Amino acid sequence: MKRKLLRQISNEWRANTWLSLELLIVSVVLWYLVDLFYVNISVFNEPRGFNTENCYLINQRELSPKSPEYKEYEDGGAERDDFQKLFEALRNRPDVEAVEAGYNAFFYNGSNSGGPVRHETLDIPNDGRYIVHRRVTADFPIVFRLRGSLGESSEELAKILHEKQRGCFLASANLLGDESRAGELRDHIGEVFDVSGDSLVLAGVYQTARYADFYPGYSSPSIIIPRAPRHTSNGELVVRVKEKMDDGHFDELLMKEADNYRFGNFYIASVKPFTEIRNNFQRNTVKGLTQMAIASLFLALNIFLGILGTFWFRTRQRMSEIALRMACGASRTSVFRRIVSEGEVLLLLVTPVAIVCDWLLTKYQMNTWHNGGYFVAPRFVACVVITWALVSLMIFLGSLFPARRAMHVAPAVALKDE
Repeated sequence: MKRKLLRQISNEWRANTWLSLELLIVSVVLWYLVDLFYVNISVFNEPRGFNTENCYLINQRELSPKSPEYKEYEDGGAERDDFQKLFEALRNRPDVEAVEAGYNAFFYNGSNSGGPVRHETLDIPNDGRYIVHRRVTADFPIVFRLRGSLGESSEELAKILHEKQRGCFLASANLLGDESRAGELRDHIGEVFDVSGDSLVLAGVYQTARYADFYPGYSSPSIIIPRAPRHTSNGELVVRVKEKMDDGHFDELLMKEADNYRFGNFYIASVKPFTEIRNNFQRNTVKGLTQMAIASLFLALNIFLGILGTFWFRTRQRMSEIALRMACGASRTSVFRRIVSEGEVLLLLVTPVAIVCDWLLTKYQMNTWHNGGYFVAPRFVACVVITWALVSLMIFLGSLFPARRAMHVAPAVALKDE
């Protein structure tokens, strides 16, 4: 039967050439979309390196000089003391596990501070110019559940920051561009680095903490620089609530008690759970991916309808041939198998050409860069297999209805005009 099918395909080469071209274009377009979704899903499923569950961002403000309750500070020390009182009051709450005060440091914030990080002997990608600087208090690793590159706990990282306090920093495991070089980075613990013009000592290495869910790890090198809790215009306060004491309404509870956290000019203006911050930060990305998914489904539906129409028309043209086969003893199952197999065989014939086209797209960098380049063998093979399975399924479904109709044709009726 296979030999007869191949002979039939070659005899009808004109019609099959156009169908093969259609399948080729469909395969290449679908491969591009599959590759795009594969990258985004892979990035989303990478370990984030941090945890924001039970975390809340506190927006603290200062009273305006026009306010009747405004306090005139004689020096900066008194202002720092009032902010320290607010910080300590939050840390001493029985339902709070840890508090951090930082400067553009929390995750999902859409803003950050950065600068160059350099070392005399280490080769840091891009000359160390694109490194996120997180200037935070020592409990930052506990609040966001960061872990050391060798499995050190959040508490151990926080202890390093508490003990060193000044003149040191922690670096992410991907500071040198790839986590595989984390060991090389650890070998330089205790050495001096140039951090935005300051000489700081590397005190430890923590696991890569991604910028957000859809940012790959290799694009998120960062360092943590300890600082004392103090007020700044872009400052932040983040608290981690004890898991067993967080019922999801800590923000409402704290706002009801906000008057108890008035120190000098400082007061709590709002409290936001990180679930809300995360959703707001990623809304446009999720919206874009959703629109892309809908467009891809619409494209797949149109491809399916096109394949269905093509095989319906081809089957209608062959009704007399099918009837003759059945009159000569062909079974309904063999007729069904013959019609369905034709499209699958054509797909197998064009798949090698489609693979070459897919490879050319990666060679000329027309797809998405991820984890080592535009062409990564496991990813390429996975996307080719997924694409082939999708097109094969559409061919099967598209030829299913015409094939079932052909199975039940009455030979006498189909041949009456012959």
